[in-house]
Amino acid sequence: MLQNRCLVFLFLCLGVVAAEPDEVYTETVTVTASRTPVLVEETGSSVTVIDREEIERRQSIFVGDLLRAVPGVAISRAGNGGSLTQIRVRGGEANHVLLSIDGVSISDAFAGDEVPLELLTVFDLDRVEVLRGPQSGLWGGDAAAGVINLVTRDPGAAAGRALQFETGSFGLLRGAGQIGLGDGAHRATFSGSFHDMDGTNVSRTGNEDDGSSSGLAHARYRFAPESSPFVLELGGRFIDTESEFDGVDFVVTGLPTDADRRTETSLSILNARGAWTRDDSSWRHELNVSRVSSDTETVVDASFDSSTAVDKNFVSWQSTVALPGTLNQRLTFAVDHESREFEQRGIASFFGDPNQSQKLDADGGVIEYHLGQDQWDWAASVRHDRHSDFDDATTFRTSFARRWHDGATRLHVSAGTGHKPPTFGDRFGFFADTFIGNPNLQPEESSGWDVGVDRRLGKRYRVGATYFRERVTNEINGFFFDATAGAFTAVNEDGDSDRQGVEVSVIAQLSPPVQLATTYTYTDAREPNGLGGEAIELRRPRHSGNLQLHYNPSRLPFDVAINASFVDTQRDIFFPPFPAPPERVPLDSYVLLDITGRYQFHDNYELFARIENALDEEYEDVIGFATPELGAFVGLRFRSGR
Repeated sequence: MLQNRCLVFLFLCLGVVAAEPDEVYTETVTVTASRTPVLVEETGSSVTVIDREEIERRQSIFVGDLLRAVPGVAISRAGNGGSLTQIRVRGGEANHVLLSIDGVSISDAFAGDEVPLELLTVFDLDRVEVLRGPQSGLWGGDAAAGVINLVTRDPGAAAGRALQFETGSFGLLRGAGQIGLGDGAHRATFSGSFHDMDGTNVSRTGNEDDGSSSGLAHARYRFAPESSPFVLELGGRFIDTESEFDGVDFVVTGLPTDADRRTETSLSILNARGAWTRDDSSWRHELNVSRVSSDTETVVDASFDSSTAVDKNFVSWQSTVALPGTLNQRLTFAVDHESREFEQRGIASFFGDPNQSQKLDADGGVIEYHLGQDQWDWAASVRHDRHSDFDDATTFRTSFARRWHDGATRLHVSAGTGHKPPTFGDRFGFFADTFIGNPNLQPEESSGWDVGVDRRLGKRYRVGATYFRERVTNEINGFFFDATAGAFTAVNEDGDSDRQGVEVSVIAQLSPPVQLATTYTYTDAREPNGLGGEAIELRRPRHSGNLQLHYNPSRLPFDVAINASFVDTQRDIFFPPFPAPPERVPLDSYVLLDITGRYQFHDNYELFARIENALDEEYEDVIGFATPELGAFVGLRFRSGR
């Protein structure tokens, strides 16, 4: 059995060497694995943190490309950078992942509740945190499969400036800048970026290029007097994007074909946070208020076709108290309220009227308890959510971490449950002539656990392996054809969807200037096939992996990195012209090889360059949508201060 083989492998990792390692884990803080900041080594959850140095070394433009290297993560992009991009964590659904920016959730700010990776660029990010497994017991309904938190530059950091420009293949022109201001109690950061790209042809036929463009403005302000227990933070983030896409030939091929279509999207995020900490740091209160607004408009042949808009208001209060005693104990209480308004506009026809406005309210409360000492930590949380349109849901999460050999060996175990309410589109429909909503849908429910070991071997090696198992009930099938209505709709599937797999990582300092980092993920994700059996879930490769080789000589002002991502054969769904039924088709495996380099020729100036898809691989993440061939890019970066 796979499970038995994986557990044997984990125990082997514990005893690879008898000597105790000399080095301990880097003290990296995560704010997603707990309701309060916690060191990675102190959490039993499976979490990956991508720091600023790796972000700059990888030179990715979009967050989705950066996440390809994370174990347990599968990325599906429909064409060029800036095109629709989906993420699946451990075989979960694309809308089962909570994505937040500086703690503000934006996953449910779109009609399909999917993470809008195609909108998000990496320039002003300080780190990216990826938390795998059901996390609704901490963060609510959007965290049924995991959490991704994007953390921007801290306004409390030292003042500094950064400016960069980049150009290259596919007509790319990119620019970005950032500045940090203030001293003492007042600190602020301001950043902005843009990119414009002609793109490539994303359909298998034709010669029309499909490009994308985006602009971003972001600001964070912090007021933190040294002698005061109060802290105030304000933030604003504004994104405007435009992406061209092809239509579908519903008559002859059923595949994408050249067309004059584009999607225009705007996203705004406003947030305020106030915190008060008692003088002895034993009690902390925090109040968060945010508003997220999105507006997506589709234009066909230079004319308006349809639009969706979501406005989300969120408020939460959290209190954390350190309990007395010899052990490290803290108790956290939090309550929150969210209201969402959904609006869809389109052209009414004989088949129906897509114009509608809907509203949904939700209240939640969570209690988390943490207990630990030098060598171990245990945490447990329970959350209750009350929805205006669904039954209440109670979820939990627990984790345990045990450390040996001065922290160089860590056993981590976690378990939790999740739930995901149906989306507005699933319940009320969209594109009135092709998809009918189902207001009787029930929320999806998930449960899962994982166990893993991380081990440092001397000062040069680190290995880790994790086995996970998850189950989803009431899974929503959004491609169910209702023969009576002659259109697609959404239904809750009978039976359970089961997922299990293994995540392995190795980091090796091969020599002082050469580091190797590699990950491998095995995912077995199956769903009911409607005939009493099981089918492999779509767009979930069984095998995937990533390899990074970094050369950074200490006495020379340059570094070079090679990044290779492997994606095994996976399946997608193909809708041939009527009356032929939908069919599952294979997508070929592929390897993406990127090469990046940086040369610092002055204290404040750096040249950087990269080659994407260096093997000129022809591949598809989504059936019929071709992806870019080999591309070369070069840029200049100026930086002063931090």
